[in-house]
Amino acid sequence: MKRKIVLRASFILAFVLLFNLPYAISQPITLVTIGDSLTAGDGDSQGIGGYPARVLSMLENLYPGSTLANLAISGDTTQDLVNKQLDEAVSNLNSAPAGNLKMVLVWIGSNDLFGLYASDVCSEYYSDIATCEEYEMGYSVDNLETILNALEETGATIHIALLDDQTLRPVIADASLRSDTFPGITEDEVSRMSTQLSHYNQQIKTLAATHGAGTVDFFNTTIFQNRSTLDHDGNHPNSAGYDAIAAIWYQAITGGNPDNGDDSDNPQDGDDSNDSGDITNNDPPRPSIFSGTHLTSLSTTSDQPLTISVSMHAGDMLNQNGELWVVYFTPDSRIISLAGDFTWKEGIFSVLSMPLISFSSIPVFSDRLTSTGTYSFYFAFDNIINGVPDFPLWIDGLSVEVTESEDPSDNNPDSGTSTDRLMPEDFDYLGAFLFPEGDEWSYSGHALAWYPQGNPEAGNSVAGESDDYGATYPGSLYTATHAHYGYAGEITIPAPVKGANITDLPRTNILKSPTDITGGMKDNCTYDPECIYRELDGLAYLPGINKIAWNLRDWYNAARFDQDSLGWSNPDMTNAAGVWHIGQRNRDDDTFHNAKTSNYLFNAPQSFATAWLEGKNLIAGNAREAGALGGSQGPTLIATAPWEDGNPPAASANLDAIALIYYPENYDCVWENQDVCIFPGYRAADQWNGGAWIESSSGTAILIAGRKGLGESCYGTPEECGNDTCVTSKGYHAYPYEPEIIFYDPQDLKAVRSGTKSPWEVLPYKVMSLEDITYNGVCSLMGAVAWDQEHGFLYITEKEINAIDDGIWGATVVHVWKIL
Repeated sequence: MKRKIVLRASFILAFVLLFNLPYAISQPITLVTIGDSLTAGDGDSQGIGGYPARVLSMLENLYPGSTLANLAISGDTTQDLVNKQLDEAVSNLNSAPAGNLKMVLVWIGSNDLFGLYASDVCSEYYSDIATCEEYEMGYSVDNLETILNALEETGATIHIALLDDQTLRPVIADASLRSDTFPGITEDEVSRMSTQLSHYNQQIKTLAATHGAGTVDFFNTTIFQNRSTLDHDGNHPNSAGYDAIAAIWYQAITGGNPDNGDDSDNPQDGDDSNDSGDITNNDPPRPSIFSGTHLTSLSTTSDQPLTISVSMHAGDMLNQNGELWVVYFTPDSRIISLAGDFTWKEGIFSVLSMPLISFSSIPVFSDRLTSTGTYSFYFAFDNIINGVPDFPLWIDGLSVEVTESEDPSDNNPDSGTSTDRLMPEDFDYLGAFLFPEGDEWSYSGHALAWYPQGNPEAGNSVAGESDDYGATYPGSLYTATHAHYGYAGEITIPAPVKGANITDLPRTNILKSPTDITGGMKDNCTYDPECIYRELDGLAYLPGINKIAWNLRDWYNAARFDQDSLGWSNPDMTNAAGVWHIGQRNRDDDTFHNAKTSNYLFNAPQSFATAWLEGKNLIAGNAREAGALGGSQGPTLIATAPWEDGNPPAASANLDAIALIYYPENYDCVWENQDVCIFPGYRAADQWNGGAWIESSSGTAILIAGRKGLGESCYGTPEECGNDTCVTSKGYHAYPYEPEIIFYDPQDLKAVRSGTKSPWEVLPYKVMSLEDITYNGVCSLMGAVAWDQEHGFLYITEKEINAIDDGIWGATVVHVWKIL
C-alpha cells in the first residue's frame, strides 16, 4: 500500500532524475537532433526512439505543438554527419513555423575516436600514432566547425554534447568484450583514447563558446559505465539509460531557454513559495520503490546482488514543481542518499528540482548489502522546492532483511534455492522406443508432455527392466502426430531398449488416436486474414487446473505476424479454449513476439515460480531460424500463467508474462561476424525444439534439446552451403551439425528477476552431445522433451528417422534417461 506521511528533515534523503524547472514559455519548439547511434537510439529495448523521442514527450506537456526531426544515423562520424545529415538539419530549422523556437541537439564524435584506434588509419597513413592523433583531431574539429557554422546561420539554439570517456564503457574496459568488438584496440591505445577524448571535449567547449552553443555534460555521468543502464553490448544505452539521458538533455533545454520576461513560475528567482495549492489530488502522485516483484519487503542474503528500482505515477501533480528523494537506512541507523552524481553517499544532500512526470522502472541501486540486519529504502516526492522534505510528502518504502550467506550444502531442491548444477554424468541412458506404426504417426514428435494419470495399468517397470518389452513405465505421453495435420495423440511408455537399429526398439501403444486437440482453432488464425498455423507445437500438462496446454506455430511466418499461439483443453482433448497471446503484443517492442513464444512448453517447479516468477510456472519458448522476424538468436524462456487471466481467458487475450531468456537479433552475428553473437557459437540453422526444468537429488538445471550448427551460416541449396547432407532443401544451413542438450542454471534466472542480469546475459553452462546414442548421427534432429518429475525419467524425441530397407520413413524415436 502506498503511504502519504510526513518525515522530519533529519530523516531524509537525495536524488532521482536530472530535471530542472523550465521557464514559462508558450512557444512550440522545432527540435532537430543529429548524431550517431546514441541519438538514433540503438539499444533502446522499448523501441521508443532513444532519447530524442523521450525529450519530445516531456516537451509536449510544457510546449504544445513541439515537433522532432531525429536525423541521426548509426555509425556516423563527424565527416559522415556533414555529408549525410547537415543539409537536412539546416533545411528543417529554416522551414520551422514562424513563432517556433528552433533548437538543435548535436552529439557526435564517438565513432571518430573508435575508428581512429580500431582501424588501420594510423599505420597506413602516418609515420607514428602521435602524428596520427594530431591530424585526425584536426579533421574532426574542422568538421565540427562546419557543423556549428551551418547551424548557427539558421538562428537555432544549439546544444552540443561533451562525450563520455568511451574507455570506461564495458565494451572497452572489459578486455574480453573489447577483443570481441574492437580487436584492433590495444591496451596502450585504450589509455591514448582516453587522453584524445579529453582533448576532443576541450575543442568542443572552445567551439561552443565561439558559436554561442551550450554544452551538455555526459563526461561526468556514469550512465555508460553502469550495466543497469546499458544494452547487452556494453556500449549503447538501454531503455533505462535513455530515460536518464533524456533527463539530462531536458534539463539543458529548459535551463537554456531565453527569458520571455515572465519569471513568475521560476523557483530560481529566489521565491520558494508553492503555487500548487489548488491541486485536487483526486489522483495523487504514487511513487513506488521495489525489487523485482517485491513491493513492500523481501529477504536476501549478504552474498546475493540486489537491484532496487523506482517508478512514478504523476497523477494530478503532472508537471507540478517539486523534489524527488531516494534514501536508505542501514541497520546501524546511518542515512545513505543517492546524490546527483549517481553515487550513494552518507548523509543528506540537496537534490535537483523537477516538474513531476510519470516514469517506470529506473534502477537506482545495484549491489550487495554485506551487513546483516534490516535496511529501509524510501522514495518520496514533495511539491515545494527548497532542498528539504516538506509536508505534504508522498512516499513509498521497501524493507530488506539481510541474513548471512547460506551454506550451499544446506540447499533443498524443493525450495527453489538449490545451487547444485545438474551435469551430464547425472544422466543414465536407458534406451529408446518407437512411435506407433502408421502414416499419421510419422514426421511427428515435435511436442511431448508426460501425463501422470495416463495408462493406470502401467507403473511396474523400473530402470533396468528394459529387456522386458511387455513392461511399461508409469504415466503416458501426449504428443503431436504428423506435422501436416496438427493433431495430438496419447501413447503408452514401453520400457526402453538400447538397440543398434530402430527395428530393435519396442513400439508404444496408442491410448488416444490422433485428434484435433484445438477444437478447430488450428485452422482459424484470427490475427490477420493471411496468417496461418502450420503445426501444433508444444504440449504441457497443467496439474493445478487439470488441462493440457498447447501451442500453435507458423514456423515460416515471413510476414512477421504476431499472432496468438497458446490454448488448453481437457485431458480427453475436448473443450478447447484459446487462442491467446503470451505477453503483451507491442509493435514497437518484440520481447513477447510470437516468434519467441510459440513452440515448446514445460513446467517450472512451483516453489521457484512462487518465489521468483509471480506464480507463473508455465514456460514457453521458441527459436526461429536466424532469430529474425521477432525471433531470438538462441532459445527463449518466457513464463506465464493463463489461468491468472481468466478461466479461461478471453480469445486473443494478451496474457501476463515474464521474459527470462532471449537473445536479440543481430544481423552481423548471422552474416558478417559470428564472433559478435551473444549465444555461444550461434548459427542461423540452429534448432531448439524442447525443454524441461529438472530438479533431482543430483542437482537442478533447465534443459533445452535440439540440433546445433557447427559450420558457417549459409542460406541457399545444400550444394551452395557446403554440400549439406542433413538438410536437403533450400534454406538455412550450417553443416555439420550436432544433436545436443544445453544446460541452463536456474540461479541465473533469479539474477534476471533481481535485475542484476539481462535476459540475454544468461548463457548455458554445459553442453551434452547426443550423437553417440542417436540414430541419424550428426544429422539427428532432436525434437520435444517431457519430464517425469515423480519418477525421474526424461524423454526426448528424435525426429524424421529413415530405415528404408525396413520400409520406415520419417519415424520418431523417444530416448529415455533416468536422472540420478
